[in-house]
Amino acid sequence: MSASVALLTGANLKQRIAYFFLAFGIWDIFYYVFLRLTIGWPQTLVDLDIFFLLPFPWVGPVFVPVAVSTFLIFGSLWFVSKESVSYRGKKRRL
Repeated sequence: MSASVALLTGANLKQRIAYFFLAFGIWDIFYYVFLRLTIGWPQTLVDLDIFFLLPFPWVGPVFVPVAVSTFLIFGSLWFVSKESVSYRGKKRRL
């Protein structure tokens, strides 16, 4: 779904990558929000979570993926706003 958002919204490859990061960052933060609403976890942002299982379990606090997702959101919004200024007035090609 994140890839389809990127393909539909980006005018070129760089914008599509930025929109993919934007969609992924929003999804990742709301993943933890909905976990909190449905099962009551995480209680705090320092609760431990398993990020990856292979080749060995990567465990860390919840605030790490939330911080990375926040960086992805703001970075992609900055990049898209910078790119849209340079594309103003040009025709969009799919």
